[in-house]
Amino acid sequence: MRRRALLLGGTALAAAGLAGGWPRIERALQEATARHDLRAWLRGFYGEAVARSGAADAFLAEYMQAALRGAAKLEEPDLLRAFAQSTTLAEHAETGALLEHRGLFLPYETPCANVLSAFHAPPGEHG
Repeated sequence: MRRRALLLGGTALAAAGLAGGWPRIERALQEATARHDLRAWLRGFYGEAVARSGAADAFLAEYMQAALRGAAKLEEPDLLRAFAQSTTLAEHAETGALLEHRGLFLPYETPCANVLSAFHAPPGEHG
């Protein structure tokens, strides 16, 4: 499995290099490194099972996009707080319920997405 991922990753990097040159390869490497670091932070604080969950995958993809546009910081405390506020982590820890990603909570962009808030609204409810 790991070998296949490396081969596919190498192929993707080669294709990106042929299509757009070095800047695309460099950006892909930076994104892969950042994604690896973010998952390591989740693993270190919340544990392996949480870091490998589908909710973590969805969260990390959305968090990376927010970071690329400058709406989120690639720093450990910000990531851990955003993960707790964007997923059903508290419910999962207390009851064993399925861990779900409910949309990225960014205080200035999506104030009603905070699942820890009494004012939480499901994604799409307010527009």
